[in-house]
Amino acid sequence: MDYASFKTIASTQDWLVLLPEITLCVSGLLLLLLDVFLPSNLNKWVPRVGILLNFLVIGLLLFGGSNCALCCEPKEFFSGMILQTPLSQWFRLFFIISNIAVFWLAGNYFKNRKLVRTEFYALSTIVTAAMMLLVHSSHFVILFVALETIAVGLYVMVAYDRNSEFSLEAGLKYLIMGGTNTAILLLGIALLYGIGGNATLDGSSADPLAFGNLREFLLSNDGNLVARMGVLAVLASVAFKVGLVPFQIWIPDVYQGAPTPTTAFLSVSSKAAGFSVLLVLFSGNGVFQPMVEFLTPILLVVTIVSLLYGNVVALGYTNLKRLLGMSGVSHAGFLMIGIIVYISADSVSWIGGALLFYLFAYLLASYLVFGVMSIVSVDKDESQDLYDYTHFGEKRPVLAALLSVGVGSLAGIPPLVGFMAKFSLFIAAFQSGLYLLLAVAALSVTISIYYYFKWIREVYIREQVIQLDDDEETEEKTFPGASVINMIIVSILAAAILVLGLFPMNLLSDWSFL
Repeated sequence: MDYASFKTIASTQDWLVLLPEITLCVSGLLLLLLDVFLPSNLNKWVPRVGILLNFLVIGLLLFGGSNCALCCEPKEFFSGMILQTPLSQWFRLFFIISNIAVFWLAGNYFKNRKLVRTEFYALSTIVTAAMMLLVHSSHFVILFVALETIAVGLYVMVAYDRNSEFSLEAGLKYLIMGGTNTAILLLGIALLYGIGGNATLDGSSADPLAFGNLREFLLSNDGNLVARMGVLAVLASVAFKVGLVPFQIWIPDVYQGAPTPTTAFLSVSSKAAGFSVLLVLFSGNGVFQPMVEFLTPILLVVTIVSLLYGNVVALGYTNLKRLLGMSGVSHAGFLMIGIIVYISADSVSWIGGALLFYLFAYLLASYLVFGVMSIVSVDKDESQDLYDYTHFGEKRPVLAALLSVGVGSLAGIPPLVGFMAKFSLFIAAFQSGLYLLLAVAALSVTISIYYYFKWIREVYIREQVIQLDDDEETEEKTFPGASVINMIIVSILAAAILVLGLFPMNLLSDWSFL
């Protein structure tokens, strides 16, 4: 590489573009330093400082010049390795909001547990920074580094409760399966590098790991067997991240054993990160766009099976974290409807906004549900059961109503935002002629209503108490009350779910450019 090439690369480096990610990484390190140097009686301020720093990054994203999510134009940086788009900017905002919610859940989780705390907040912050970098990736090196930073952080977060055998077991399982997933991803990248780097044996020096260069190769070699194997391996790795069938086997055990804040983080942020990768890979100039004709039937089968499998298996669970894990598989199937429309139909110009709208709706409902669970389950975490909520509506009517709003939104009940999110994807599928997929999705919604409403039924309808022996007494259930800050947060989440469900169209039209 000559001096002119180095000069060209240097001219595209703009570290201010990555200022939000850099700020988050520094924030994570700052939290660790505060934990070391602050007196023990002031350690409670560490997560509060972390939340303030997260809000600072939101300010950078909304009003930060070239980083502004509201006025961003597509642009390449770092010699094409980073691609900034309006969609990637909104995903950055999504991940920051999710991280703030994780801080809140972690505060409830650690309240009655003797565990080190600051390291958890630092991990979630750094993992969030990696997710934000991931959505800007336009090169497989950046993609791999960001994905593995996320994975390593999540390994620790899943096994964080060292006093719980469930958490340690979940961490070990996630580590083994995640390591296998990393090997599959590397295999796919290696195959694409090998076939794209020197396809004609002419000594070409073009970087085959750059998305643009590899796309040019795939345009004329979309039928190449090795290239197809590489593409499938990469997509299999992403399917593991989002929990699509047949790569969902880790979800029930990991969701149950992980601490509740980590489960919520996996359910929302990790899933959104995986779908952001799919959007990057399949965008109009995406690296895998030339393989759409080959991949669409495969993605259709995966979507249909995920929709049905997730909902049918969830019917048999009473453990709430397992149930929410399998319902997350079905939600991944719904999001895949948007991905299939995104890659196969140019007529649905607003599908990118609909996908983002669905993810925000899922974020609000998931954190509302997990938030109420974190308030109620003071002493137990992995063993939260459906039947633990019997008489909850009598003892805590306000919390029960807020929980019902979150569960109803996940089920897609009008007028909540979850209904509008699903309905927008249904309209997109109809306009694209995906009638079979639309029918399966409607069936899936019908199935999901049963297990979601089984939970609501348990909250409000008194079940017949099992008669015990004469020498045993029936223990009356008690439910902890919510603190003022907890009540404010869950009320805000429920209000957002209702308001966005009643007035979604302005937001969807504003996101049509995505």
